[in-house]
Amino acid sequence: MVAKAKKYQPLEVGQRVWIESIWYFYTNRDRSVSEYEIVEANRNSAYVVRVDNLGKDKPYRNRIDQRTRKIKGSGSFGAGEAIWDSKEAFEADVKRVNDTEIAREKVIKKVNKMSLEQLQEFLGGAIDGG
Repeated sequence: MVAKAKKYQPLEVGQRVWIESIWYFYTNRDRSVSEYEIVEANRNSAYVVRVDNLGKDKPYRNRIDQRTRKIKGSGSFGAGEAIWDSKEAFEADVKRVNDTEIAREKVIKKVNKMSLEQLQEFLGGAIDGG
C-alpha cells in the first residue's frame, strides 16, 4: 500500500514567511509585505511574529492554519492578508499584475482605433477559430 502524500507543506519553527496586507476598499495603495518568523508550530497551526518584533517581551502573534495557509482572524474591515513563501515570489506577482495591466491598456487603445470592419474581422476570426 502506498502512503498518501501530503497536499501541503507544513510551516516549521524558524522558517520565514512574508505577509501582505490586502486592503479591498483602498485599492490605490502600493502593495508591500512584512517579514515574519514562525515561532511555534504544530499539526494544525503555526504562529508567526513580525521579524522586527522578535526581541520584544510578548510580541503579537498571528495564527496561521497549516492546511489552508490562511491567517486566523484576518479579513475584517475590508482587509485581508496573503502569505508568501519568499519576497521574490511576492515581487514576481506584483510584476505580473503590473505587466497584465499595461498589456490590457495597450489592447484597449489598439481596439479603440480599429474600424468596425477591422473589429468584426478580428472578432469573427477569433470566434471561428481561423
